[in-house]
Amino acid sequence: MAAGTLGLLILWSLKSPGTALKALSIGILVTFINPAIAPAQPAASLMKWVLLFVASGRIVAARLQRGAVPQWMLSLAGFLTIAATLALFSSAAPGLSLLKLVTFSVGVVATMWGFDGGDIDRQVFANWFLSLHAAVVIFSLPLLFLPFGYLRNGWAFQGLLNQPQALAIYLAPMTVALIHRGFFGQEGRGWVIPLGLASLVCMGASASRTGAVAMGVAGGLVALRKLAMSRPTTQPTRKFGFGKFYVLVISTVLLLLAFGGRITTFATQFIAKGTEVTTFSSVADLKDASASRSGQVEGNLTNFRAHPWVGVGFGMASEGGGGEVDYDPTLGLPLSAPTEPGFLPLAVLGQTGLIGGLAWLVFLLSILIPMATRTTIDLALLGLAALAVNLGEMIFFSQGGLGLQMWILLGFVHACRDR
Repeated sequence: MAAGTLGLLILWSLKSPGTALKALSIGILVTFINPAIAPAQPAASLMKWVLLFVASGRIVAARLQRGAVPQWMLSLAGFLTIAATLALFSSAAPGLSLLKLVTFSVGVVATMWGFDGGDIDRQVFANWFLSLHAAVVIFSLPLLFLPFGYLRNGWAFQGLLNQPQALAIYLAPMTVALIHRGFFGQEGRGWVIPLGLASLVCMGASASRTGAVAMGVAGGLVALRKLAMSRPTTQPTRKFGFGKFYVLVISTVLLLLAFGGRITTFATQFIAKGTEVTTFSSVADLKDASASRSGQVEGNLTNFRAHPWVGVGFGMASEGGGGEVDYDPTLGLPLSAPTEPGFLPLAVLGQTGLIGGLAWLVFLLSILIPMATRTTIDLALLGLAALAVNLGEMIFFSQGGLGLQMWILLGFVHACRDR
């Protein structure tokens, strides 16, 4: 089922840059589908890369005809050149580092350059992203009451996708934009608030703190933007309104009546994420709850201390290499070499050192500044949340996973900036 769908998406992606981007966004859902719905197939792991390269080739072919090279591509080329050069000298597996750089660049060019053209209807894609998000939420909700929704570990909700963390990361950017649009937006609609609240239910049941942190960071940065900007550059913000206030109060009361004291227990377990911590009566309890990320942070710091200027090599977990490599059983091609560096800024410093970290920062700012300051509030929330998920789950360079979904959203938001 998955391999056949990806095959059809590959053919569809050849039609136009727009269909190529849509094919990529559907391909992500196919790749991360709940195995109870579509069991994993070895061929699908290879075909997702074929889809990425074919879609990227279609987009590049169309954009080269226009002859214009966007400014962000220069900073991307600078980072890729520096990271590749450093990897040749510092990486335990230079070939693997270069392969990861190639796949990263292909994904970024496809998503960023794909939207940066006059043949893309932004409103059509806004509706497209909203429809995909709504489909994931609507088809996930019934699984709250079925064992299929908790297949990964038996207690955290994964819904339509293959693991709880994936569900929360996928939903977080659109959810924070929906919440703002529903309660404060200029053009809010009656179904926006229920969809946003349903998204929050799915995210809460997943027990993924990464999604919650991403939404909080995006909201905080947008709040700072509102305070810092002397004059509004986006559409005016509508007042909260009595109707929405009543909806919020009634929803809160119903939750309290339905769940009562279990809400406190749920909040504690959400923070503790399945550990034995049930209360936070001491600093030690909080440390125990955050232990799932401490090892990753320490690993990044160890890499940086060992090679502060050049790092241990792009995509490498440590000086010893990039971890276990998964190969296609038929063709013998490398499909993935996953690492779990966690926190993005420290991971970049650990892998590429201060030299590569500075080049990466220049590239990041070239897309972040216009996206954060020259878009509407809803779009800024969408893009910033897509970046902020990397504070707990570094998928910035992962074009074979949910990182590609975040880059699709970033490319869309960046293209929607005012000119």
